[in-house]
Parts: sequence; structure tokens; C-alpha cells
Amino acid sequence: MADWNKAIALNPNYADTYYTRGLLYQTQGKPDLALSDYNKVISLNPNYANAYYNRGNLYKDQGKPDLALSDYNKVISLNPNYANVYYNRGLLYKNQGKSDLALSDYNKTIALNPNFADAYSNRGILYRNQGKADLALSDYNKVIALNPKNANAYNDRGLFYALQKKPDLALADFNLAIAINPTFPTAYVGLGFVYIEMGNTEVAKTNLKKAQQLFIAQGNTAGAEQIANILQQLP
Repeated sequence: MADWNKAIALNPNYADTYYTRGLLYQTQGKPDLALSDYNKVISLNPNYANAYYNRGNLYKDQGKPDLALSDYNKVISLNPNYANVYYNRGLLYKNQGKSDLALSDYNKTIALNPNFADAYSNRGILYRNQGKADLALSDYNKVIALNPKNANAYNDRGLFYALQKKPDLALADFNLAIAINPTFPTAYVGLGFVYIEMGNTEVAKTNLKKAQQLFIAQGNTAGAEQIANILQQLP
């Protein structure tokens, strides 16, 4: 950091140096200092797309979606072929309940980068929520094809199969998710619910208790309490 501070002292109008220092501050968990440096970059070079992008990400993490959206839109105006910014804007739209706009951005992300696994994953969730089962399944399968070690992808597809009343396929996927990540509480919850649907209450309880233990170990008090409530309702 001292080197970057010295470089700025020697040339206080060089945007790249502020940008690099901003990145360092961001990786060090110092968002206010990073934000200050990105602001300086933009004041020196109003067409510095990456500075808008990183500032937008900071705003998103700080719960300032309108500011984040403004920066993402600016990036797109400067670089309309930047896949990541469409993806992040899609996440913003999803969180705002604007599913059609989110879908459009995920589609654009995939058009620009056909190997962008997270875009397929989130698009698959949107399709599932819209009742477009075949499209959702296709996207889940694509995520797994791109990354066969993606525990979240198997969990998402397991949930899809559970909702489709295909318990054997759901169980297989939840178990694959756990094989990849044995500390994945949501996958144990999935197993628990499928076993409840199958009438196997004892096995369901075993998996739900495992999920509860993992939630507690991971500091997720709300998740643990939800599971406790479910267990109380089981015979």
C-alpha cells in the first residue's frame, strides 16, 4: 500500500493508480476507502468502465441498489459486451422483483459468455418460479455440465425434482450435493422434506437434525430455529 500512496503523491492525476489502490482497499474489506478511490478515478476519467463496475458492486453490497444500478448502466453504455455487469444487474433486478428484466440480463450474460455457470443457475431458478419446468431443468443440467463439482447446482436440481414429485431423482441430487459438500445444511433439509413426502418420518428427522446442527455450527440461528419448528410438528 505504501508504494501506491507514494505513486499517488508523485502523480496525483493518474487514474490507474487510484483504481489499483481501490482494488486493494476492497480486497482488504475497507469499502469506504475503496469507494473514495473509485470516485477519484471517475473524476479523473469519466469513461473508466471498471471503476464504475467496482463502485457499483460496492453500492450493491452496501444495500444501495439505485446507485449500483446507475453505475451498472454506465458500464454498459461504455462497454456493452461486458458479461459480468449484465449478470450483476440481473441480480439487482431479481432482488427488486423485476423477473423479466432479470431474465433479459441473464440471457445477455449467457449470449456474451456461454460458460457463465451462475447465469444459468439463476435463470433456472427464474424459470422454475415461472413454471417453465423444461427450461429450468435444461439450465440446471447446463450448470452441472460446466461444473460437475458444484454442490449448489445439484441442490437446486434436487429441489426442482422434489417440486416435480420425482423423489428418487431429488434424493439422488441432494445426496450428490452432500457428497461434494458434507456441511451443506440446505441439502439435508431437502432430504428431510423428500422423506416426509415419502412417509419415512424417522429418516426425515435424522436429516433435519443434521441440518439443524450445521446451521448452528455456521451461526445461522434463523435456519436452526426454522428446523426446530418443523421437527416439533413431526410425529
